[in-house]
Amino acid sequence: MGQSVGEIEFQDKDHEVFDHRLRESLSALKTLFERPGFGVGPASFGAGLEMYIIDQEGFAFSGNQEIQQLLKNTQLTLVLNRFYLECDLTSIYIDD
Repeated sequence: MGQSVGEIEFQDKDHEVFDHRLRESLSALKTLFERPGFGVGPASFGAGLEMYIIDQEGFAFSGNQEIQQLLKNTQLTLVLNRFYLECDLTSIYIDD
């Protein structure tokens, strides 16, 4: 996440690495689905708003920690770098 892809053509080795990582991720997902109790309980979902912080001139501003401390909002999460904040939506439960 957050990485620039500078290539438009890929070699066989690139495809092998991608395939290996994809299979690892799918295996981890399968393990999660097989965990006893997974999916039990009311259906729910969550979401997050990812924000880059900029100053009045539109340049990146490195103040995420200060903003988080000032607002004292538990939904604001520090991620990636000092120019970035995530606001997590409280989980919503869905009635059948």
